[in-house]
Amino acid sequence: MQCQEYLDLKVVQLVFERTVEKSLLRELFLDWIMLDSQDHTSLEDWLSGTIRGFEKDSALDFASLDGSGFYPALMEKNLRFQKQGRAALKWRHDRNGQNDRPGWEEFFFNKNVYNCEEDDSEE
Repeated sequence: MQCQEYLDLKVVQLVFERTVEKSLLRELFLDWIMLDSQDHTSLEDWLSGTIRGFEKDSALDFASLDGSGFYPALMEKNLRFQKQGRAALKWRHDRNGQNDRPGWEEFFFNKNVYNCEEDDSEE
């Protein structure tokens, strides 16, 4: 078994439909999607690579997030991330970003930190 680093399309849609603009839950989702964006060259590849169930050729999947505030929030986060780098992230131990716990960034930015492989060896 391997880790699924995907956010489910219906969960993303639910979060953006049921939360207010700039809520911490939205920001957490946007931070996660933003961090994953560095591996993709287009919005379609980015979303299909980050959100499970999102098909890049499906107009229905694009439309399901339309009107939820997802796209404007993602574009705003992208601009802030391009200008401020990691300081644009909201999900921090210390909001000013100056006194985070040691190792916080290494943990948050390390996609291999979770070991989800089953151990087949018998103890």
